[in-house]
Amino acid sequence: MKKKHHEIPLRILIIPGILLLVALLLLAFQATEWAFFFVGIAIVIAILIHKETE
Repeated sequence: MKKKHHEIPLRILIIPGILLLVALLLLAFQATEWAFFFVGIAIVIAILIHKETE
């Protein structure tokens, strides 16, 4: 079996991953609305980067 070329580039995961970690830290400090804000940004960035790479 050949490896598919359509692998997810690491940069797609790094930026939203950092934002999600920040969101988890904010949740730990009870800053819920900021945590949801960062989760939203992470999702939008992941979608935008994914569309760029297609």
